[in-house]
Amino acid sequence: MRKIFTILLILTTKSSIACTCIRADIQTSYNYSSAIFYGKYVSTDTLAGLNYVFESPFVVDNFEVSKFYSGVDSTVFQFYKSRNGKYMISLVNSCDYGCGICFKKEKMYLVYAYRDYSTGGYLKTNGCTRTRQIHNDSFITSNAYDPDYGKDENKELDILVQRDTTPKYLYQYDSTLNLQMELLHSQLKETNEKLDSRTTLLYWMMLGITLTVLIILYMLRRMKRTNNT
Repeated sequence: MRKIFTILLILTTKSSIACTCIRADIQTSYNYSSAIFYGKYVSTDTLAGLNYVFESPFVVDNFEVSKFYSGVDSTVFQFYKSRNGKYMISLVNSCDYGCGICFKKEKMYLVYAYRDYSTGGYLKTNGCTRTRQIHNDSFITSNAYDPDYGKDENKELDILVQRDTTPKYLYQYDSTLNLQMELLHSQLKETNEKLDSRTTLLYWMMLGITLTVLIILYMLRRMKRTNNT
């Protein structure tokens, strides 16, 4: 009975701990976020095979990205992919943890993600960031406790993006992928050309050996006939 009570207490405590944190302004959040994007939450699934936490596969939240503000570079390639021509990004799920966020399917969110090094550096977000649901594409901050109350967060982020020359953005990501594809294509073409040349050389060698063997057999048969006569 005591064990059952203890388990219930732990579970209740975990789910009922209030999340208290001070929300940073847009500038600070932009500077300290690993990736910022606007997109639709589409599904939750598991990422078996990448990394494990306490012997369990990662549970991840998948987003269809409509707009990227920062964070698209080679360090997030493992989270970022293209599905049916649409860009997707996966974040480690935080719904069951303190200050975690439980996303609603098919709803739009502005997401500030950070690297969670307890999970090997994968991207994650929580209620202490500026991550929030966006209604009717309106980015006006309506939380009275927000240091940037009343501002259009989309416009503010666009200004920061224009000023910032360090992040790599979506077109650069696409260019990098195209460059990698061209490199792989050229390497494949070079390999095929080498294989073709070696195949051609092998063909002529085999043809030469075959002709030589036939000539030798012909000469031996002719010598045998000469000896018999």
